[in-house]
Amino acid sequence: MKRIIENLLRFSRQSARDTQAVPLSPALQEVLALRDYYTRARNVRVELDIAPDLPSLAVNEDEIKQILLNLFNNSSDALEGMAAGKQISIRAYQRGRWAVIELEDTGPGFGNLNRALDPFYTTKPVGKGTGLGLSICYGIAKERGGDLRIENVKPHGARVTIELPVADEPAQPLLAAVALV
Repeated sequence: MKRIIENLLRFSRQSARDTQAVPLSPALQEVLALRDYYTRARNVRVELDIAPDLPSLAVNEDEIKQILLNLFNNSSDALEGMAAGKQISIRAYQRGRWAVIELEDTGPGFGNLNRALDPFYTTKPVGKGTGLGLSICYGIAKERGGDLRIENVKPHGARVTIELPVADEPAQPLLAAVALV
């Protein structure tokens, strides 16, 4: 009940939290560490392809962790009950002023692409999900000026693509700038 209320409050919140320059890799590693036992116990292969020169994201650290955890949990749940070939791929790269994060799984895909982002819509059994995960991720992305898209991939699977602004490059210290002249 506490988790549902916290998610509802986050979903309904209108004001943006402080924006920080958050590097993606450490936030992602923390989320993967939380889910490590689950993925190993269920033979889920996790594949990472993070651009080494990816700049920090202009978000709140808690928000990016929540996005990553919600998306990873959804992919993990989609793989539940599959006999083999369970894989989650996470790819991140920069496109212009955006960091693009793609999370793809080899599950059955989205049952209803038109409703998957709706609050409280879930295909999970009673007691398993609230139907708020994707809608919260979508809300956070929009709040930060970004976007979230979902699609099914062939022959099977789902992909969630999230775009978030990259943080401005830190200004060069004045002393260093003077020394270069």
